[in-house]
Amino acid sequence: MVLAFAARTLGAETPVEAALKALVIEAKELRLSLERTTLVTSRVYVTLQRVQVQQEEVTRLSRELEGLRDMITRMATQDADSNMRLPEGIPPEQRKMVEEEMKRGKARFEAEREANKAREADLASRLRTEQIKLSELHEKLDALDRILDPARARP
Repeated sequence: MVLAFAARTLGAETPVEAALKALVIEAKELRLSLERTTLVTSRVYVTLQRVQVQQEEVTRLSRELEGLRDMITRMATQDADSNMRLPEGIPPEQRKMVEEEMKRGKARFEAEREANKAREADLASRLRTEQIKLSELHEKLDALDRILDPARARP
């Protein structure tokens, strides 16, 4: 008994005290691990929502760009078809009016084609930007996945 008292006063732990201390430390580590997992899981959820919204934007821009490119292709076909000549035998006054109208139509057509080309370049640029954002979100998801599953992080 004197020995037990002397051991206690010298700072030695009994086996029960050591086991309790180890359990308290393990409980704290488990709590921290659970808190971290909960936080990472929340971040994964938010990031997944952002990926979904970003994917919808990329899809919308892709469709819009594809539609515009189809329209530009149709316009080029129309332009090729519109290079017709006026038939002979039209009175000069009428011929001049028709030629002027054709010039105005051609100018409107060219202005529209140039506007569509500028819009195409703008859409293509916006699409690239949105695709980069989407890629960054996927990288963030991968990083969060590695945090949740450390075994996969090792090559």
